[in-house]
Amino acid sequence: MPDLSIKLGSERNTYSRTEVIQLNVTFTNLTEHTSSITLPGTKNAGKRMLYLAYYVADSNDFYTNIHTESREMNMDTSILGQVYWKNLDAHKSVSIPLFLNDTNNFRTKNAAHHALPNLPNGTYKVVVWYAPFDEPYVDYIFGKINPFRDSDDDFSTHKIYLEEQTASNYFELILTDNPKIPKWISTSHCPKNCKLCKASDNSHWSKVKKIISKQTDHTRKYKKEKTDTSWCQPHRNIVWISPPPDAILSSLPAYTQNSIIFRNQKGYHYFFITWQLGRIYRFRTIAVKIFYATSHLNLSITSNNSNYKKLTALKLTP
Repeated sequence: MPDLSIKLGSERNTYSRTEVIQLNVTFTNLTEHTSSITLPGTKNAGKRMLYLAYYVADSNDFYTNIHTESREMNMDTSILGQVYWKNLDAHKSVSIPLFLNDTNNFRTKNAAHHALPNLPNGTYKVVVWYAPFDEPYVDYIFGKINPFRDSDDDFSTHKIYLEEQTASNYFELILTDNPKIPKWISTSHCPKNCKLCKASDNSHWSKVKKIISKQTDHTRKYKKEKTDTSWCQPHRNIVWISPPPDAILSSLPAYTQNSIIFRNQKGYHYFFITWQLGRIYRFRTIAVKIFYATSHLNLSITSNNSNYKKLTALKLTP
């Protein structure tokens, strides 16, 4: 049995053939140790790491393959793309989205480089195949299971052991002219008058940045306020937020970032958010307070040393 579980799902099963369909792929480390996996990231050349296959099932539960995506990618390569490595602790998971019919981003975003085949309305079984062994250096993190269910190193390392290609579960996709689209249910983090979603509805990205900044811990180095993290919670217009990097520089200040995908009537918008991480030292704050004693700048003094996190950029990914 492979050491990695791959689950394909979506927020619903019923879609029309013309709407953008978001599928979610969840990878789970089934081992008892921390291991790394590769993710498609911004890869834009060579062979797909994830590709979809479509099946129909008859009354005897016999599956017939009717379409499989070509593994050859045909994307804009004016900007160099790269795969991502992600550490997964034992039994932990990470999820990434795939989008079908997102023609605006089909050539520029790996997640959107998937087209729904020309299928009639009906019920289909969809599986995603994971094929990481074409990528450089994967031998450092993956061990290959041969057709005899064995490995060259007799499973003696803490690598994740996989077959040449690993399949997910079968996801049932129903194509119809009248899909049932569930209405967003308001929550405490995303109420009916959610400012974040309203700003993204209107593509006011500077407002989006300000809202997220206000909900970020210690947006000003010398004035700490209790903040929430509502923007990280499920929102009507946020379809995916990436996990943070596995590691950053140990010296402060340092920087980290997240990728985030917004959705509005104009389409899907890919951003990255950059954060500065630092540390406030109490005695240095007192010195600054004394220096500005004659000014009108009111700086509060921390009771002890503390960390801060500051949003520095919200930019569209190229």
